[in-house]
Amino acid sequence: MFEFFFKYSRAVYDESEFILANPWPLWLLFALATVFLAACIFMLLWKRKVLAWHQLAGIGILQSLMLGLVLLVLWQPSLVTERLVSGENAVAILLDTSASMAMIENGESRMSRAQTLLSAAGLQELSQSYDILPYAFAENATELADFSLLPDPGAASNIGQSIAQTLRRASNTSLGALVLISDGADNSGNIDSATLNEIMAYGVPVHTVGIGRETIPEDLELAGIQLPQKALPGTTLTAAVSIIHDQGGLTRIKVYDNGNLISTQEIELSADQNLTTAYIDIEVSDPGEMDLQQMIHDFVSERGGSLMMLAGLNGLGLGGWGSSVVSEALPSRLSEDNAAFVRQQAKAFPAPAGLASPVLQLSDSPAENLLIWDELPNVADYQNIGPLRPAASTLLQMDVDGEIKPLLVTQPYGRGQSFILATGGTWRWQMSMPLEDMSHETFWRQLARGLVANSPLPFELSTSIDNEEIRVRAQVRDPEAEENQGLAVSAVVSSLAGPAVTLELQPALGQPG
Repeated sequence: MFEFFFKYSRAVYDESEFILANPWPLWLLFALATVFLAACIFMLLWKRKVLAWHQLAGIGILQSLMLGLVLLVLWQPSLVTERLVSGENAVAILLDTSASMAMIENGESRMSRAQTLLSAAGLQELSQSYDILPYAFAENATELADFSLLPDPGAASNIGQSIAQTLRRASNTSLGALVLISDGADNSGNIDSATLNEIMAYGVPVHTVGIGRETIPEDLELAGIQLPQKALPGTTLTAAVSIIHDQGGLTRIKVYDNGNLISTQEIELSADQNLTTAYIDIEVSDPGEMDLQQMIHDFVSERGGSLMMLAGLNGLGLGGWGSSVVSEALPSRLSEDNAAFVRQQAKAFPAPAGLASPVLQLSDSPAENLLIWDELPNVADYQNIGPLRPAASTLLQMDVDGEIKPLLVTQPYGRGQSFILATGGTWRWQMSMPLEDMSHETFWRQLARGLVANSPLPFELSTSIDNEEIRVRAQVRDPEAEENQGLAVSAVVSSLAGPAVTLELQPALGQPG
């Protein structure tokens, strides 16, 4: 019935744009409508003495409808519908090659199913009408000759960035559509409003094709583990393990110590909820370091190393680092409260302490250095890091809707130093600047150098004079110090006035290694 009265189906009207094809100006249409309407009103008023009001109303409605129809026909109403033109348009096909596409379902991998769809036979009908532009993506988009030979599986599906890269590379063709074939959503954490706006600006429709099951009831996720930081040898340590699941059933948890299986326990997953917390008992037999977080802490405080922590979806406070022993070494008191990873751009600029830091020197001239920082694009995201510790120093700050927050902070801890960079989005300094601009590379090179510049050397020698006696102190840091407690260290002392003397250095009490 709709097509009988309006010629085309409702779907055509939904996909099309209504226009007036006549080149006459619209002001002329409104002017004529006003004149004719005034004439109709005048005639009706003139006849008001010989006709009843309901007769006048009926005549007025019919005259107005006739007037509107005549004027509308004169201005030629039309529908504009965008359609790919056979032989003139290209279609880009973007295939997900992340590791999850290798999952086997019903005896066939997701990738194998996708390759069957994208074989020469599968694309035969489409390729007769359009040019096919094959691409693959995981972290980034890669142009292909065809879909028979694919790159190695990637660790993530960076859908947003890969679509933008594909549209850029195909911008010199008459690209009519992009077909995305994937088994899931973007899990890179890099989609932001700037990327989405760039994709929309190309005006190319993106069609999605899903591969694999929409839900995997048997899939399990280890959501978190909580256990005491210390336990006495010969006691039992209890770990709380949280598991996310979609259905009830049995699963098995295995506990390893340096590759050795020490505990196995079956867990009953609740059918009434999607989170089950189980408690696993672990026998602590021998003394020693069983927690790698303590080793990270000691690497900074005792060895004198540097620790850098970056923001992210599961980073900083959201990763539970605020309740770990590592947090003692960090320049801020991380907390899970108000620690959200926010995908909002923020302007980065040096703090007063950062202006004197070699890490932030993008130019030898102080004035030019400030100008370069002012011209850098915003970072893509940020994360709240909590209150700073007393010894912390802020090198970089960021402006978030008028509120100034720390972006790059550092503090000395023991013999070492720790850093927090509260963003994962400095890549915009590279992607949004000219190719020849080296600001992004320079920043990360100098930051990497700052991490190691003040680390103590494996061997340090110093002297002091006490009552005309020269005291020689040698510090030898051996990663296998526990196995080499009997190692002898000697020093050869020479002067211009006499022969060289060999001295046997005695170990410092209470300082092994």
